[in-house]
Amino acid sequence: MSQRLQSEEQIKQQKKATVQRKARSVRRAAVKVNRERIEMRVDPDIKKMAERASATLGFASLTEYVANLIRENAPKVLAHDATIQLANAQFDHFLQICNDTERKPSKRILDAAKRLDDEGY
Repeated sequence: MSQRLQSEEQIKQQKKATVQRKARSVRRAAVKVNRERIEMRVDPDIKKMAERASATLGFASLTEYVANLIRENAPKVLAHDATIQLANAQFDHFLQICNDTERKPSKRILDAAKRLDDEGY
């Protein structure tokens, strides 16, 4: 009996979450927003799986689900790409080289730095 009550409670919570997501979707739709289009082709099984996941999570559309995935995942990917992790010994060696006033950067290093500057980094 307690399992049934627990299951009913889980269903109620899922329905409540679905209603909340749909309400957010309606609020977003009420505000006119400039949007860009992304077109993509996927295998039918991938599309079905995405549609099922979208419905399970209560998203109003597949577009909303995919946008949510991008919004949540892209910052993590970009942060990982912009981060360099070094061991303490590597960092100490890097600082030693940077602080060595006798060393001059090679033409390749200067060219790479210029490219980064030109790209806005």
